[in-house]
Amino acid sequence: MKTLYVLFCVCIFGQQSIFAEKLFNKNPADYLAVQTRNKQIAVDLIKGDVGSLSRLYTVDCSYLPEFGPTINGRVRLSDFYRTWLKNSRIITYSKSIYEVEPISNYLLETGNLTIHYKMGLDADREYRGKYMVIWKRDQAGQINIYAEAFGADHQVDATDVPYPAGDVSANQPTEDFMVRQTLKPALQDYDKKVVSGVVAGDGASRAAGFTNDGIYMPHFDPMQIGMKAIRPYMLKTYYPHTISYVKDTFRELFDTGTFILLTGHFHVILNNPGKTSFDGNMLNLMKRGNDGKLLMYRQLAHN
Repeated sequence: MKTLYVLFCVCIFGQQSIFAEKLFNKNPADYLAVQTRNKQIAVDLIKGDVGSLSRLYTVDCSYLPEFGPTINGRVRLSDFYRTWLKNSRIITYSKSIYEVEPISNYLLETGNLTIHYKMGLDADREYRGKYMVIWKRDQAGQINIYAEAFGADHQVDATDVPYPAGDVSANQPTEDFMVRQTLKPALQDYDKKVVSGVVAGDGASRAAGFTNDGIYMPHFDPMQIGMKAIRPYMLKTYYPHTISYVKDTFRELFDTGTFILLTGHFHVILNNPGKTSFDGNMLNLMKRGNDGKLLMYRQLAHN
């Protein structure tokens, strides 16, 4: 069952990956800016300072918690954090940055995170996963979170997240492709191929939807980095006669000309006697080729 769920789709900053160190050497200012902000996030979470935490996000931010609805806007996000930190206490929050990449007026950050927390009188708990963050730079050069998504890197359920879970199908776009008309044909063409591959159980087709240097962050598994990891993962995950229906919706966040950022939602019906279904959300950073066609560059999907 775990495989079926995998669809397309304070602070400890000790050891970073080799790739992260290389990026640090190439872009020290960007890397240090992100690292500084991450340290502040950890301090605010541990202190329960919702006001300070909220100010680290843009007013029009998008936030995708696992087992919860997409949250649009800083006001709603503040309410989410207020409820979260009222019901649980963060003991430690640590990030291991994998990459920091400049994209126009934004920075892409991916990596792994670990949260140690306590809920009520329960024993200490641990949440471990991967994340994707898009930072936006303002006119003064400061960066704030514009979009954020994260998901566990192992099998969990809604009771295993450090915040109150919600309805993952809520707050979705009012139309299938909530994007500019100039983007819609290319996105529709891409999505048609994805849905066809998923329903057919064609893992090779799913892998072909990513760039060779893409990263896929699936449900309940670690990051799959590069085509050498993505293709075997897709071949293992998808096989015929397991999924009967897939419906995606998308909301555009930005288009830099080369890169397109979208939030998305998917509804899946399994090909079993009970027609079991499930929903999930995704944060997609796509890349436009010279031919205008889209491929997935970074994707994080979760329930």
